[in-house]
Amino acid sequence: MEVTTGHLKVAPFAAGSMNPATDAILCATLLIHSHIGFQSMIVDYLPQKRIPRTRKVFHWGLRAATLVVGIGLYEFETNDVGLTEAIKRVWTA
Repeated sequence: MEVTTGHLKVAPFAAGSMNPATDAILCATLLIHSHIGFQSMIVDYLPQKRIPRTRKVFHWGLRAATLVVGIGLYEFETNDVGLTEAIKRVWTA
C-alpha cells in the first residue's frame, strides 16, 4: 500500500503548491455536502402531502442559495487567498 500512495505524498512538493487544486476539490465537496444535507432536511421535515407549495419554495430557495454560495466560493478562490490558505491562517492565528 505504501508503494502506491507514496507518490501522492510527494505530489504537492513536486508541483510547488497544490492549493488551487485542493481548493477546488474542497469547495466542490463543501458545496455538494451542504446542498445534500439541507435537501435531506427539507425532504424529512417538510412532507410533500401536507405542504407541497412550501416544500417547493424551500427547494428553489436551496437551489438559489447553493448557486450564490458557489459563486461566492469561486470569487473567494480567484480573488482572495483561497480556502486552504484561509484555513491555515485561522489555525495559526
